This record gives sequence, C-alpha cells and structure tokens, in this order.
Amino acid sequence: MLLLEHSERFTKGIILNRPGNIRLFDEAGEDWRVWFGGDVLSVNEPAETQELLCLHRLGDNPAIARASMEVLPGIYWTTFDVARELVRAGEAQQEDFWLFVGYAGWAPGQLQGELERDSWYTLAADSSVVLAELLDQKNNPNPAEAGVATWEALMARLNKEDEVEKSKESTFEDDMLREWARATLVPIKELRPRSSPVPSMLSALGGGSGGGAADLAGDSVIP
Repeated sequence: MLLLEHSERFTKGIILNRPGNIRLFDEAGEDWRVWFGGDVLSVNEPAETQELLCLHRLGDNPAIARASMEVLPGIYWTTFDVARELVRAGEAQQEDFWLFVGYAGWAPGQLQGELERDSWYTLAADSSVVLAELLDQKNNPNPAEAGVATWEALMARLNKEDEVEKSKESTFEDDMLREWARATLVPIKELRPRSSPVPSMLSALGGGSGGGAADLAGDSVIP
C-alpha cells in the first residue's frame, strides 16, 4: 500500500501489487493496462463513479509536475484525465503511466488505530524499490499470484521472515487472496472511461497546485 494523501480528515492510498487482466480503451484507441488500486470506487462500480489515477515519473517537465502531486522523490500521481490528455497532446507516452482503478481510504484516526493494533507494518518507501517493482509488474504481470511474492520480499526488508514462515504454515488467508485474484484480476475485463469533455492542455496543466503530498504520504504500509 502506498499512501498518496493524509490529513486530519482523510487518508488515501493505493495497492501497488495487484496488476490485472483489466484493460481500458480510451476514445483515441489507446490500450491501458489497469492495476487494482483498492475497493473504493473500483472495478465493479459504474464507469461514471470509478476513481482512475496514474503514477508516473515525469516530474522533469514543469507543466506535468504542476498537474501532479509528488509522493516519493521522482514519483508522482495525477488523474487519468490529465494522463490521457498528455498522451493525446504528444507530451507523454501511454507507457509512461501506471493506471489504477479504485483506492483504499481511512476515516480520521482509523489507520492510526490499525497501526497500533499491528494490523500493518510501516516501511519508509524507497523510490528505486517502488519503480523496480512497478516496472517488473508491467513487464511480467501475474494477476493470479495476487502480489504475495511482493509482500514476502518487503517483509524480508523489515526482517520479518518469521511472519512469512508463519503465513506459510497457515495458508488460508493466502488461498483466499488468490481465489479473489482468480475471480477479480485474472478474467479479462474491459473498462470504458466516463464520457466527459477532456480539458485542454492549458487548463489541465496550468491549474495544478504542485507541491509535495501531505504528511505521511509516500510511506508504505504492509498488512
């Protein structure tokens, strides 16, 4: 889980290790692979209410950076509408983005309570590690694996190999996760973006607030 926003009112994050056989075809015919970002406003919702957002590393372009929020050094997120317009205008390539549908959300104090109950482990996110993982998923997607291998690798970085071994002794949760992946991520699905006017490059990129993410954004939390 990568935290994108955090404030006193709301915390928002996306699951990084759930690539799926989900495709989105936009009006220009571009074929976007879609990652499952979380249960909120996600793949099973009507197109009009789905939350679509993109990660990218195009911060060297000041206009793109203004329309994005930096969550880790060199890693940004923006809306799908902005990403789509960048591709349409020739300012970026579709391959420059990782597209997520849905997100995970927490009410005030909810995530802190889960951390205090040891429901999550925290890890200071490293840009190179995140990028390497995303690139590997883009080049070698395995939806049926449900991200278990990524979880094991991150737990090893936290010296939590004993937790990994415990999970292997009782495989019920992993089996349920893989069953969910077989039902949700493995079947081929097509999404259609909501039909709304795409803003011009001037309005889409000129109005971004820029700046870094709020407190805690950019941290990783591992269940």
